[in-house]
Amino acid sequence: MLPVTTLTASVLGLFYVWLAIQVIRLRRNHKVSTGDGGHHDLTHAIRAHGNCAEYLPISLILLGLAELNQGETWVLAGFAGLIVAGRAFHALAFLGARRRICRGAF
Repeated sequence: MLPVTTLTASVLGLFYVWLAIQVIRLRRNHKVSTGDGGHHDLTHAIRAHGNCAEYLPISLILLGLAELNQGETWVLAGFAGLIVAGRAFHALAFLGARRRICRGAF
């Protein structure tokens, strides 16, 4: 019914789970159950995950509405690719900032 939105949601859903695993891994490493415990790397991972949770729903809703209104498939696929790339670049920039902070601390 909504093939572009469905595929995009599937890819981003897996990406969201990957971000959650990064937060869980850092929480276990730092032995922090709530908050960030003052660890900058954990703060960045939490925000990368949170930002994804904040922006994915509206992005997918708008993509789905465009698809329901019979937008051109190639245009929808282009926007879907931009959404996926934007989420990936944002998260990787945050996680990369985590690495820079950690390297600078030693």
